[in-house]
Amino acid sequence: MTESLCQPNGSRKIVNELLFECYGVPKVAFGLDSAFSYYYNNQPKNGMIVSSGYQNTHLIPVLNSKLILNNCKRINVGGLNHTNFLLRLLQLKYPILAKEFNYWLSEVFFFFFFFFSLFSNFNG
Repeated sequence: MTESLCQPNGSRKIVNELLFECYGVPKVAFGLDSAFSYYYNNQPKNGMIVSSGYQNTHLIPVLNSKLILNNCKRINVGGLNHTNFLLRLLQLKYPILAKEFNYWLSEVFFFFFFFFSLFSNFNG
């Protein structure tokens, strides 16, 4: 089972109770989702994992194919902050339409332009 970095033990305990008692799972292993992705995609031995989520971003250094967890950092900026920033920009740039822009619309704009720019620059 994958989890994000610095997951509280209380939430892991609840997940374990659900898995073992409700679903009868015989074994479970927990791991970092970003680390699994890094190793699965055969990345270089030295690098930096940037795992961006909805409310925060984790930076995890990798040295000689090993995670340096005591040097990882958490930044309290995620997708929610980007979407709110875009919403404020749109409301300030187009004050006549400020009431028309809502959170859902700014999220659609953000994901559309992010993925469009990501895949239009992809050369693989």
